[in-house]
Amino acid sequence: MRKEDESAVQQSSTQQLQEDDSLKLMVAEVDRLYNEFSLDENLPREKVWCGVSRNDGRNGVCKYDKKLTKRRFNKHITQTETKRGHCAIVVNEKILAQGNRDGFIDTVRHELAHAICYGKYGSSQDHNANWKEMASKLGADSSSYHNKRDRSNEYKYYITCPNCSMKAGRTKRSKVIKKPFNRKCNNCGHSPLSSYEKGQNKPKKGGVVEIKSIPWNNKEEWIAERCR
Repeated sequence: MRKEDESAVQQSSTQQLQEDDSLKLMVAEVDRLYNEFSLDENLPREKVWCGVSRNDGRNGVCKYDKKLTKRRFNKHITQTETKRGHCAIVVNEKILAQGNRDGFIDTVRHELAHAICYGKYGSSQDHNANWKEMASKLGADSSSYHNKRDRSNEYKYYITCPNCSMKAGRTKRSKVIKKPFNRKCNNCGHSPLSSYEKGQNKPKKGGVVEIKSIPWNNKEEWIAERCR
């Protein structure tokens, strides 16, 4: 444990895991997993930042190269700072408030698995075999995607960050796909991003559009297209 408000909640693991306070319960579970599985060799405990939110959508999120400047959020996780090598995991406390303690703990383990994979492999590993192995090790349901339907088989286009290897799929040519050079990575803050379509290699440089049906490949060509 580090940080004053987290160290203040330390008790025995057994006592902590009986807590009804979502943040205390989350910190206790992260500490327990670190102690049980010696996770510091992949990502030091002091580089994992814990927070809770009351989001209407996602059950949990892991932000890479970020630290939290507060621990409790409402709908938006706004108070973060860039911190290389650190991870901020935030879990929706509504899960616990609705009486689903097991679901809350599973989400903590799910997001921590992403953080540990980031420390071990340099990226979240999405939900691939490496992540599933880590999630299973930590006791998370490796088939769970937090109540969001898995649409990966429908994706035709992808947005990617050359800095942290973030990749997100899209089913349509949205604005972010057409103009990734105007976007900033939500994980690490890097800009510009790149986009490409299914079946193509992921661009290694930022600001690239590798999609045959779009008549520009970068911002300069997009500007020239607008001026025609």
